Parts: sequence; structure tokens; C-alpha cells
Amino acid sequence: WARTEIDIKEDTPDIAGVSIKVNEASDVQGADGDMAFTAAVLGDAYAAITAAMSAAPLSPATPLGVNQSSLSFNLHSDGPSDGTGGIGGQDNQTKLEFDQAAMPEMYAKLPGFLETGANSLEGYAKLTFDVSADGQTVTGWFMHGGEKITAVIGTLTGVDYATGQATVTFAQFTAVKHEGGFDTNNLDTTFGVKVTDDDGDVTKANITLTIKDD
Repeated sequence: WARTEIDIKEDTPDIAGVSIKVNEASDVQGADGDMAFTAAVLGDAYAAITAAMSAAPLSPATPLGVNQSSLSFNLHSDGPSDGTGGIGGQDNQTKLEFDQAAMPEMYAKLPGFLETGANSLEGYAKLTFDVSADGQTVTGWFMHGGEKITAVIGTLTGVDYATGQATVTFAQFTAVKHEGGFDTNNLDTTFGVKVTDDDGDVTKANITLTIKDD
């Protein structure tokens, strides 16, 4: 008998990177590319953001800037539960979530601090990022005066495993550190996301958040 070798390439999910821009100047909310912070405009993301805000009640009541974009992924499911061949195939392993291991290094400006234009960390606090148990919300926060203050919240809402679509939204609540100087120095930073298919295969991508200098 002849020996035949068959090489089968395992299907893995795809996920596309996303870019979002927010403006940290408080007087342009709903303009200059930012979206209004209302349920009518943001949909499910509004409830997700306000729920995350409740964990730090002394944080600003409304964000400086907020924006959202669509995110696309394809599970390419090949497990026994997929049944649809392609995008579908959701089971208990299937999940789209923020990646706790791929959070950025960011610094929030402390309340009352006046920038000197120097490229130093004086007057700033490093953010800690927490991803929720369901992976759908990430919150960046810092401590000041013994209180927890929220600086950034990101959400994944409307996740549809049948169509491979979701909405990603970011809200910025406090000014963050940009490059030194008083000129407009936009900050590009990345947040990791990952998608797991019904076989447990994982693919990762980045959401680029561009914060326009105030």
C-alpha cells in the first residue's frame, strides 16, 4: 500500500484593526469629529460607558471626547459546532474581547496641574487598565487624593458573531500626556483586542486611539 500524507491547514479567525479619533478639548464635544455623549447617538455604548463610570463616582460626569467605529472579524470556524462554515459557529469558546496583556502606557494629567511644556512626568499619573470579566469594557484609571478617577473607557457593543461585526467606542474623561511642548501634538496609542473561535484559536489586532491635543 502507498503512504499518503495530507496537510490540513487549521482555520484561524481574522480581525481587522480599527482607528478612532477623539478630541480632548471639552468645548468641541459633538463637533470636530467627536460624537455627542447621548444614548440616541451612541446606542448601546452609552449604557456600557455610564455603567463603567459608576465604579468611580468622583470622575468627570461627561467625557471630554467620545467617538466610535465599526470592527470586523471572521471566525472561519471549522469546529464541530460551527454548522455555518465561515463567519458563524459561535459556542462557549467564541469571544471578542479586549486583550488585558496588550494595553498601552498612558499618563493622565492630574487635576489642577498646569503644563510647563517640558517633556517630563511631573504632574501626571500612570493609568491602570482593567478589562471587565466579559472582556467587553476596558477602563483606564488613576488615583488622586485617595480617590479613583476614570480617564478612558473603551467598549465593545453590538457584537454579532453571525455577521462578524461589532462597534468599538472610546470615551476620554481627563487630559492625557502628549509629547512635550505647547504645540498641537496628537497622541496615537493602541489597545489590543482578540477574537477566539469555536476551536479556541485566537487572533489579535490593535485599536489605534488618536487623542487630539487640546
